[in-house]
Amino acid sequence: MASQELNNNEAILLNQRYEIQRLIKTKGFVRVFLGLDTETQADVLIKDLCWNDVSDWKSLELFEREVKNLTYLDHPRIPRLIEHFQTKKAERTHY
Repeated sequence: MASQELNNNEAILLNQRYEIQRLIKTKGFVRVFLGLDTETQADVLIKDLCWNDVSDWKSLELFEREVKNLTYLDHPRIPRLIEHFQTKKAERTHY
């Protein structure tokens, strides 16, 4: 998801389900967005890792470990993992 895509008025839909509302935070090669689950109408956080910006395999490994750990955690103060998917957008691969 290129930053200019967020500036236009068109909705960005990921995985035919999650609509990006706005960017919350950028840190290195990871961006966090507020989104809307169009199936449940619930607010969601979307964490985007862009492989093109990752400098080493360790960063991808840590991101995937976080996904795995979130699968097993169940606590009201920790976001629940709904889904993990990979998309290709504008010749960039996002996880």
